[in-house]
Amino acid sequence: MDYPTLLLALLHVYRALCEEVLWHTSVPFAENMSLECVYPSMGILTQVEWFKIGTQQDSIAIFSPTHGMVIRKPYAERVYFLNSTMASNNMTLFFRNASEDDVGYYSCSLYTYPQGTWQKVIRVVQSDSFEA
Repeated sequence: MDYPTLLLALLHVYRALCEEVLWHTSVPFAENMSLECVYPSMGILTQVEWFKIGTQQDSIAIFSPTHGMVIRKPYAERVYFLNSTMASNNMTLFFRNASEDDVGYYSCSLYTYPQGTWQKVIRVVQSDSFEA
């Protein structure tokens, strides 16, 4: 095998590895579904943000005990936090009237003091291909 061909093959492998999303939990797609995000430690919650991960991270919702909650436009009437209190370490996001477009990867990022950032990635899959 010549060097340009080998280099091209290695670049394809590298690109595939870089684009892979690693997740912590899989959830079956449903019209009404919850994406669980429970922080394992206690700390002072300063902010939480949910993203949908695609070719880029699209912000879905932000909650701050100080500044309140913002739900981004495409999700405005379809998602809400099940529990959004300052003392809570549970920032589960609930979808109602979800569509096929909601299948994919989601990230929950909690920012706490003094521990710092904690993140969980959830994969929403079609119900017929669900594997726990």
